[in-house]
Amino acid sequence: IGSVIQLNVIKMDIELIGCGRLGFHIAQYISLLPTRGLILTDVYENSAKALYYELNHAKEAYGSKVDIQYGKEPQGADIAIITASAPRKEGQKREDFLKTNYRIMMDILGSAEWKHLFIVSNPTDIMTNIAAQHHDSVFGLGTAADTARFRSEVKKQGINKNPFVVGMHSDIMTFAWHDGVERISVSQEKKEFIENKVRNFAYEIVDLVGRTTIGPAAAVYKIIDALFFGGYFNGSMDVNDDGLYYGWGVKIKDKHVKKIDLELSQAEKKSLEQGKQRIEKYLSEIR
Repeated sequence: IGSVIQLNVIKMDIELIGCGRLGFHIAQYISLLPTRGLILTDVYENSAKALYYELNHAKEAYGSKVDIQYGKEPQGADIAIITASAPRKEGQKREDFLKTNYRIMMDILGSAEWKHLFIVSNPTDIMTNIAAQHHDSVFGLGTAADTARFRSEVKKQGINKNPFVVGMHSDIMTFAWHDGVERISVSQEKKEFIENKVRNFAYEIVDLVGRTTIGPAAAVYKIIDALFFGGYFNGSMDVNDDGLYYGWGVKIKDKHVKKIDLELSQAEKKSLEQGKQRIEKYLSEIR
């Protein structure tokens, strides 16, 4: 991180829309990039204001030159990182939950102009597809945090490989036991153990502290750094496949995104199709 903030400032402004707990951690990471400006936006202006104070104090500690602003209304910038969304209320129908977040996303998209959109809002695959219907340059977090959790648990089990989570960011995520070069050999018992652990990580963290934030925020930082500032990323994110965005393995180098050729088993292919079908089903419920 120290080497990142020594770079010359790039004439690019980033707007973070949504300054809740996840947005708070994303802003911490993004403020370390050599960007010219960071705009903090939240309908609850005090959230943006508090984060503005915190980051201005922090940047003096690590020597950042980023110009930080805050406000209630979106202002527009080179890049928008959108985290704003409503949580699903107890007893709320899925259709109502989806339509609520659809309205939030549409209000944001109609409020200002950005060259690029990076979607983190939940449900992330659905909101990425919605945003892509209204903007030419859209990227989505997708299964990036799931892949990081997967790799962490794989290494804890003594397997020094980097597999991927693809498909839909949900309980039917697809575990691709392939590292971009070859299939990863592991017993069925260990495979099921690891997959169940990874599926439940987010729920466990939420039960403990209310929300999972640091892992997803780190993934956002790495992808933004690779896409726009010349960094490197090997992981997963939402990519466009014939008009549908869903999680897939990528390498980002020299600001170029390359989809990784992953060899999936028949079971993994079936799981991936189920995830894609669910994304399409949820999109149809909004329309």
